[in-house]
Amino acid sequence: MDFGEIFRNVLSVVLAFLPRLLFALLILLAGYVVTKIIVRPIRAILKRSRVPVDEVAEKYILRMVNIVIWVLVIVMALDNIGVPVTSLLTVVAAVGAAVALAVKDNLASLASGIVLLFTRPFKAGDFIDIDSEEISGTITEIEIMHTYLITPDNTRIAVPNSKMMSATIRNFSAMETRRLDLVYSVGYECDIDLVKKVLLELAQHHELVLHEPAEPCVMLKEYADSSINFTLRMWCQNADYWTLTFDMNERVKKAFDENGISIPFPQMDVHMHTQAE
Repeated sequence: MDFGEIFRNVLSVVLAFLPRLLFALLILLAGYVVTKIIVRPIRAILKRSRVPVDEVAEKYILRMVNIVIWVLVIVMALDNIGVPVTSLLTVVAAVGAAVALAVKDNLASLASGIVLLFTRPFKAGDFIDIDSEEISGTITEIEIMHTYLITPDNTRIAVPNSKMMSATIRNFSAMETRRLDLVYSVGYECDIDLVKKVLLELAQHHELVLHEPAEPCVMLKEYADSSINFTLRMWCQNADYWTLTFDMNERVKKAFDENGISIPFPQMDVHMHTQAE
């Protein structure tokens, strides 16, 4: 067989295959156009949704729509040029199952991230406490796989979303106001009416203490081993919680000193008995 005959045979195969190839390229081009056409109304629907959709969730939805469309388009293009799509999909499914088993923890975080983005139990800027992890901090980012926090000592922590879903989370920023309970100990010799009066006056005249939803109050909490413990209950704005805590502790100490109210320290009475000879 001479070179000319080989060339003619190759050319005939290419010419026979060329229409399919061109049609496959047209399918890919149509897929690109369809993706652009579909994504815009979906984005508009998400923007107008009655249920607010997080920006990360919106990006994820649009990305998934793109992936689904392109998978269908590529399958159609491959089928058009004669690739055995059924066998290919079987192999891909088997590989996908193996990969899913290997990264099941990551998939759990992925699924949890999707749920968190739509249910929105917290948002960026909220101060939360994660009981199971003993972590407290301000949320900076919520992504598909992780939620990021900044702790009070300025440490950045990435928590897998699977743990965020399974943990009990206290969101201190969910409400505008927050109740503050401070416990103060005084000696047993102190006048309890005077103690209650001093604490109540401090709270009632403090500029950060709110008078709604309830007025400040003082309650005798317990009789401890070396002290009588009182609870001072107040309401304040979330942003003022720690400022009020530190300032009230300082004011209480000064007021106790001015009124002769003692703050006890743990002590133990030891009785010694001598045996008579």
